[in-house]
Amino acid sequence: MNYCRILILILAGYIGTNAQETDSITVALKPIVITANRIPTAASSVNRSFDVIELTSTELFSSASIEDILQRFAQVNVQSRGVFGAQTDLSIRGTLFSQNLILLNGSRLDDPQTAHHNFDLPLSTGQIERIEIVRGPGSSQYGANAAGGVVNIITRKPEKTSANISLKGGNYGLFTASGTYESASSVISSANNISFSRSSGYRYDTDFSIFNMSTSNDIHTGFTDISLFAGYTKKEFGAFDFYSPGRNLPSKEWTETSVVNIGSKLEVRSIQLIPKISYRRHYDMFMDDIRLQDQNICSHTTNVLNGEITGITAFNEHVNMASGVEYSYNNIISNVYKEHFRNSGAVFASVLSEFSGWTLDAGMRIDFHSNYNSRLCPNAGIGFFLTPQNKIYATAGRSFRAPTYTELYIHNSSTHGDPSLQPEMGWSYETGWEHYTDSQMRVFLSLFRQDHTNLIDYVRYTPIDTAQAVNFSSAVIHGFEISIQWRTASTSKDYISSKLINLEHISINYGYLDSRIEHRPVFSSRYSYNHPRHKISVFVSGRLPLSIQYTAGVIHKIKTNNANYTLVDADFSKEISSLKMYIKGSNLLNQTYEEIAGIPMPGRWLWAGIKIGIL
Repeated sequence: MNYCRILILILAGYIGTNAQETDSITVALKPIVITANRIPTAASSVNRSFDVIELTSTELFSSASIEDILQRFAQVNVQSRGVFGAQTDLSIRGTLFSQNLILLNGSRLDDPQTAHHNFDLPLSTGQIERIEIVRGPGSSQYGANAAGGVVNIITRKPEKTSANISLKGGNYGLFTASGTYESASSVISSANNISFSRSSGYRYDTDFSIFNMSTSNDIHTGFTDISLFAGYTKKEFGAFDFYSPGRNLPSKEWTETSVVNIGSKLEVRSIQLIPKISYRRHYDMFMDDIRLQDQNICSHTTNVLNGEITGITAFNEHVNMASGVEYSYNNIISNVYKEHFRNSGAVFASVLSEFSGWTLDAGMRIDFHSNYNSRLCPNAGIGFFLTPQNKIYATAGRSFRAPTYTELYIHNSSTHGDPSLQPEMGWSYETGWEHYTDSQMRVFLSLFRQDHTNLIDYVRYTPIDTAQAVNFSSAVIHGFEISIQWRTASTSKDYISSKLINLEHISINYGYLDSRIEHRPVFSSRYSYNHPRHKISVFVSGRLPLSIQYTAGVIHKIKTNNANYTLVDADFSKEISSLKMYIKGSNLLNQTYEEIAGIPMPGRWLWAGIKIGIL
């Protein structure tokens, strides 16, 4: 990895030079607070690896999807079947796509039918204020399905009234139109969006159309703050060999997702109470072979209802505690899996203490599941500041995941489920070092190990077998990640650099993974070992002459089978009064690659767009 070391040294030198030239510019940057923990925690007090993505309007405007943003970061592996948000799986630290939890404003969005639907998110990138990625087990905070990590998507709170229309078009018949209206007052702030995207596809049977609409509102009253999010998304996409690589089946899938989240904050004496309730409905229809339209059609509807109440209190200036209760109900109505339901309840508590350069955190959660009895998940972490800018830490925690309805009940010519599957269980251990330089630069190194039992995957014991859902006896994943992130202190559009190419932000990330799974010999497994062994990502952004904003990125992956590829993306944008224009390209090197075996991804793809402010 000599080229990586050389690149880091060169960029570090450039950063040092650029930082010296901007010392005279003083801009107060916001301190980072991690809200994916039950106790909102200053970044320097978090005893685990994390990233906070605070997105600029340019990044939001040009990004193809939320997954397009997430793939930039260490040990975050995006595994797409469809592009532009049609369908994506997410892996963190080598875990399976079903072992990572997606939150929207702190409320879970996972799908009980299959985690393939977790990114059926009814919101556009333009409604996002920031994204928090907290690596490592989250079951002590949020329960099931958080072995690899937690991704918390936080919606924007408008500061003024505005409206805009956006259009974009590009290769393969790509067309997108969207409209946004935002309002802000002392009582209510509201962000509303509607959008439509379509493409004829980059190869046979990869066409898609996606419709989104959503509203995000924050209401301020004299005694409480209320947040309300409601969204709906509808997708139709070609799914050639999506779930059966090698069979050459032209398939089609339709999904619809509705989400409603309501939360509030109440101050009761010295306790902040945070009640939340959320509802998610998902409909999925899959046609296995579009040449046989009256055969092999599967339709599934899932409903998920969650309710919780959390209390946060400060015992003194050094100790904070959060505790609460949660209830969840979900069901599925399917022409294939029939009808099933499950419910669960939980009690949880966590404590954070900071004193004399030490940060201590501990948490525990007990989940009571209607099908799998109870699961106890503790965690504990400790950190120490060697200097005000350097911290070391260690943490450990337990996690679990319940089988999905698909893993339990699927039964077709290529795949069989198993109703007797047991929940996955796992312990994770992590130690690391972090370095901060004010709010401009952050460097971190983390080493981790995960020990899982009952890991669920689909396997074949011989080439002619049907894939069978099984519990592996054990799985061990270990690795490390290193990241260097820097952002200039200047946030003014009028800032003028003496350089022809002005660098404003850079992110350099490297991750290494190794996994070992113990089971009697199998011919193949469907999702295990799909992670890259090495992943390097470098992203930069800044300004060119004529106030042209640019973002460029390189991602290089070497997978466990030694397949490797390099993806290069870039975009350029220009703002003139209320008009913003941009052009973007993905996979500029026109690489041939697969993120999931047997499903080719597109080559070079170019598109351009405009955004017109009308208020």
